[in-house]
Amino acid sequence: MAKPYRSPFTKGVTLTCAFKKTGTQWAAGYHPGEDYVPADGSSSNVTLVSPAQGTIVRKNDCGAAYGNHIVIKTTDNRVILMAHMQNSSPFGVGATVKPGDPVGMMGNSGATYSAPHLHIELENSTVWNYNKNLLQPSDYIDFANVSSSTPTPSTPSTTLTVSVSASKTSGTTNDKFNFFATTNVTASKVTLQFNGNSTVYQMSSSDKKNWSLNGNTLNAGNRTITITAYDVSGRTAAKTLSVAVGNPGTQQQPSTQRTYVVVKGDTLSAIGAKFGVKWQNIASTNNIAAPNYVIFPGQKLVIPAA
Repeated sequence: MAKPYRSPFTKGVTLTCAFKKTGTQWAAGYHPGEDYVPADGSSSNVTLVSPAQGTIVRKNDCGAAYGNHIVIKTTDNRVILMAHMQNSSPFGVGATVKPGDPVGMMGNSGATYSAPHLHIELENSTVWNYNKNLLQPSDYIDFANVSSSTPTPSTPSTTLTVSVSASKTSGTTNDKFNFFATTNVTASKVTLQFNGNSTVYQMSSSDKKNWSLNGNTLNAGNRTITITAYDVSGRTAAKTLSVAVGNPGTQQQPSTQRTYVVVKGDTLSAIGAKFGVKWQNIASTNNIAAPNYVIFPGQKLVIPAA
């Protein structure tokens, strides 16, 4: 019977640690997967590919001992863990992969006790849990199927966009704000950064399209907020917005804008003379149209600087 999954390598391999080999170095008391290295002895620049059609459901969160790793949920409802990769996979949680898609490079990140290699686990489950529902990987993965075909990872055809907004919740000298972001496609994360603060906050989301970060206290002043969305293939989209923070009477410079309410008998030239401003500038600032330059009692005019 043909095995359902191809090799995670593009070359022949050698098994270096067998499934369920016993030892105290493993929390389970035995090896919950299999370890492989290229048969030709190469240990650097070794590409790892997806053995199956599926979706990345976890990334670098199954325990520090695994180092850089991903978990692929296959379309036939199993999960494959690939661990100790050299760097973080270019794919994010939610990305779809197909057999042969490059997902990382062989390495020895995490607690490996050995040189670079691939540690691979297979579970008969749709959710990865340590040492649960284990299957022997080589019973399902055809390590002899090492097609050199390495298709370019698929990326969403829709351009990632993000819209942002903010609402003030409290404050006098300093203010608390809630920030919101909406993405048009599923995003892996959304971050927020504001000037004067080097910390980058990651927003929370339940549906991966509507994001919120609540209760951020900003110091007084005019603040520029940058919100960046990341989609599952690593692309980004950013938007900025500005918020004025603090009590204008204490922490911010008072407004220098002057206003005047027109009374009966006023003319633009008289108002200009009163404030030492050219009447034409008053007309222009307030969009008072030529040739009549009509003003009326009760009209509030903005008086420009002299």
